[in-house]
Amino acid sequence: MKKKLTYLNIIRIVAILIILLFHFSKICINNNIQGFFTLNLFANGDWGYIGVAIFFMLSGFSLMYNYNKEKELKIKEFYKKRFFSIYPLFWISYIIALVYYIIRGQFIIKGSMFRIISCGLCTVLGLDGYLGNITSKFSDFYILGEWFLGCIIAIYCLFPLLRKLAIKYNLRFFIISTIVYVIIAIFDPLKLILIHRNIIVCMYQFIIGMYLVNYIDKINYKHAIISILGIIVILSVKLILPETISVTIISILFFILLKFIGEKVTNIKMEKILSIFSKYSYGAYLVHHVIMNEVIKHYSNITINNLQAIGLFLICFIIIAIFTTIISYIYEMIKKILKKEKKTWERT
Repeated sequence: MKKKLTYLNIIRIVAILIILLFHFSKICINNNIQGFFTLNLFANGDWGYIGVAIFFMLSGFSLMYNYNKEKELKIKEFYKKRFFSIYPLFWISYIIALVYYIIRGQFIIKGSMFRIISCGLCTVLGLDGYLGNITSKFSDFYILGEWFLGCIIAIYCLFPLLRKLAIKYNLRFFIISTIVYVIIAIFDPLKLILIHRNIIVCMYQFIIGMYLVNYIDKINYKHAIISILGIIVILSVKLILPETISVTIISILFFILLKFIGEKVTNIKMEKILSIFSKYSYGAYLVHHVIMNEVIKHYSNITINNLQAIGLFLICFIIIAIFTTIISYIYEMIKKILKKEKKTWERT
């Protein structure tokens, strides 16, 4: 039986908070709201990509931890679990957002039948946000989920292969992955998509998470101190490294530091609170952008201080929490109904 890893909840919560604060800052800037400290850029890149990179590492770590070398990976069961961990909440959230935009008259179907079908299929599969970064032909119905969703879905599909390569070739696979990643990060040969969103870059961050499983228990206070110093340097000093490499390094340092801090949390009540926040992080990710856009646009072209910015963020956070709870409740109700129907069907 796997032991409870509280530090994973802390890492997940910090990652989603970084993303929420980053998007809050960006949306305020887009709406010409000024006068407060923004969590937008650091010396070597965007804060948002740090949160995303941490999520990729966390996903790779969690899957590799759960499907370790000794445990056989049952492909059908694996994909089934990934399906139910992603799509039901996504579809529920999308339907709610879609109804809202239809009522507001902000959702109009246009284009040929082929385009409508292809865009609709990409949207249903959660791929429109990512493919829309390459070509707008697949993103006509894109209103929810962001690019990250499509990218992580693609990487989840590849996980059985990545796991097999990591186990069979271990160091050789990691070295080859690192070389490919560095080449992409430095030269960006394809240039079809922003480098931080390149699937090779994101997959490498996922692979790092997979390999961290083997070393995570060796982390001690020395590693935590080095991580703190490294984080401070990368946040404040412009380096000659490409931005995506700086983001990957600082994300690893955050992962190590938060793991060290998380292991110090032994209070049962605190563990439960962290578990609840972590549980709803995916739902918050799905709905936060729509909610922030709709709330913040009412405060356009004003100047606010840091305290007022905190207040505005808390308003957004509370609404996000409410809608996250609602979509989670709807999902649980649907599961109960389907389970009940299944039992009824089996008796007949």
